[in-house]
Amino acid sequence: MSATSPPRPGPAPEGVPRARPVLPALVLTPAEQAPQWYGFDHEISPLPAQLIGFGDADLGEAAAPADAAAALATAFVPAAIPAAPARPVAARPHRQAVLTVLSLLLLAYAVLGRGAAYLGIPLGGGNSIFIGELALSFGLAALLVKGGYERFFALPIAMPWLFFVLWNAAQTLPYLSRYGMTALRDGAEWGYSLFAVVVSAALLARPDGFAILLENYRRFARWFVLAVPLIAAITIYSDRIAPAGFLAHFVDVRFGDGLVNLAGAMAFAACGLVVVRAPWWWILGIDLVVLGSHNRGGLIAFLAGAAIVLLCSIGGDLRGAVRHFARFGGALGLLLVLSFAVDLRIDAYSNERAISPQQLVLNLIGSFESTGVDALDETREWRLEWWNRILDYTLHGRYFWTGKGYGINLADDDGFQVIEEGQGPPLRSPHNSHLTFLARSGVPGLALWAVLQLSWLWSVLGAFRFARRTRRRTTAGLFTFFLAYWTAAMLEAATDVTFEAPYAAIWFWTMFGVGAAAVRMVRRDADWFERTPFVAAGATATRAVGRWLPRPAPLRAR
Repeated sequence: MSATSPPRPGPAPEGVPRARPVLPALVLTPAEQAPQWYGFDHEISPLPAQLIGFGDADLGEAAAPADAAAALATAFVPAAIPAAPARPVAARPHRQAVLTVLSLLLLAYAVLGRGAAYLGIPLGGGNSIFIGELALSFGLAALLVKGGYERFFALPIAMPWLFFVLWNAAQTLPYLSRYGMTALRDGAEWGYSLFAVVVSAALLARPDGFAILLENYRRFARWFVLAVPLIAAITIYSDRIAPAGFLAHFVDVRFGDGLVNLAGAMAFAACGLVVVRAPWWWILGIDLVVLGSHNRGGLIAFLAGAAIVLLCSIGGDLRGAVRHFARFGGALGLLLVLSFAVDLRIDAYSNERAISPQQLVLNLIGSFESTGVDALDETREWRLEWWNRILDYTLHGRYFWTGKGYGINLADDDGFQVIEEGQGPPLRSPHNSHLTFLARSGVPGLALWAVLQLSWLWSVLGAFRFARRTRRRTTAGLFTFFLAYWTAAMLEAATDVTFEAPYAAIWFWTMFGVGAAAVRMVRRDADWFERTPFVAAGATATRAVGRWLPRPAPLRAR
């Protein structure tokens, strides 16, 4: 025995079991400690959550020296001594300028719609740089200066996104000499996907940003539903409220986009991520009647989002979700019965669509078959005819591989222009964002778009299943919200010019990026969303959350 080796323990007294040597907590490798998650090993760093949550670049800022010392000490505490519970991450909005700017931008788009989209800096020659492009430039600049963009390329969606962007860029750049800025404006349909890169990279570099964004959305979900009647009234009656449509230049929300945001707020509340009272659900029913009477695509999108919430609640908090929807459905049913009884009809636009329960039913029927109402049937036939023409010259025609490119006016070239010169900006794209990808970038462009969306959907579904199986209720509710919003946005995009417009596209790509980053965060730290400050602020009431089985202790090693 060497002079430096510790002495061996002597024989234990008779009747007393010999003490076993205490081993450090980190004798197991990460793979041995990792729970199984939809076919992949759950990634666990050998350092505690206080350190791994912030990444190498922000380690010095994320934890004070005392916190870092305590975390390192916790890592080597013997296994027989239980570690102290992890402290929630403190959100510091003043150090997250990109997320703060993005939150304000999304709020402006939701409340003002096209009125916010046209705010910008004139460049001369009839061109301008708008606030969406300014916010994107700020986010990209911050990403390049601070670094962290490489974190995005660790996500499962990174390679599908890269091929999707490169292919669409190849269908845009050759037309710059011919169409100029118009080609770039049309190319924004794929260019806005850079918001997903900025958001996901920022969140993975500083995960406390999740608390900032989710807390901001909690406030938005609570108050947006209450503000929708006022927003709709200003949008509909702007010419009557102020002369020459003065208010229309500031508040001009498309009702389809409003219904997608309502679907997100509904899912957020139904999943117990925000505490709301019964009147909130009643007003939500009024919002659905008002907006759904004017946009059938958005109406279908909202109902599909509600169906996703119910489907994801099967095997979990189904009773809680049904209780929430019972309040909403009861208020909506009572409103419809009273409206039918008194023959309520509120004239709005001059397009023969009034706010009434009859119109709501006609919109549902008119989405799938003829109704005998010209205002509904003619637009449906016009869209189907244009969509069939796009399928003909791409799937069976000369534009199979490359499409017509970005910059050309599809409505003029295909012969479906409905806005005469002098009446306003001309229509440029079919009322189907998915077919716009097909028409402008060919079948490969549509295929890459589908692969990108399916990659995101597969990863989010995997994270949701993992959270549901391990009874992590907040994490499961968060991914249910992402799935409901994604479903509503994709269906609305199938019937309207959605991803071409910044006030809808930036919302979608932000949710896309947050969802992708959340998947990565759960793989890194499965309990992250269970202990953030957002949980305590947003879902504390048993009535809002519903009854679940107790949350398990840390998962067992394999």
